[in-house]
Amino acid sequence: MSSRPKTEIQPRQVASSALAACLVDAVPPLTPTQALLEAERCLYCFDAPCAQACPTQIDVPSFIRRIADGNLRGAAQTILDANPLGGMCARVCPTEDSAKARVWPSQGAMRAVSRPCAPSLARGH
Repeated sequence: MSSRPKTEIQPRQVASSALAACLVDAVPPLTPTQALLEAERCLYCFDAPCAQACPTQIDVPSFIRRIADGNLRGAAQTILDANPLGGMCARVCPTEDSAKARVWPSQGAMRAVSRPCAPSLARGH
């Protein structure tokens, strides 16, 4: 059995304050009310380019409709039924570029509108 080569990189523990500073959101998530207002802007397109472009095949119009109805838990369930890691989708959604031109002129809107969903499922609302 060979021994591991020595490296110059030494493991260390990062202070919790430094870690928290690294993990803070660049843009804060929308409140449930803000998400509802953004969801109401959805056109529910016949061809739904957002749903066609979604790599995890989430029924985007369905979860947007549930947000617009104030049903964040149902929206989260729609997302998580298609993708167990759906909470990450809200941070890295590649689909929003297809929807942005039609519906949301603000960059990050698709991500922002879906972010309040997953925490509502965890909180039991």
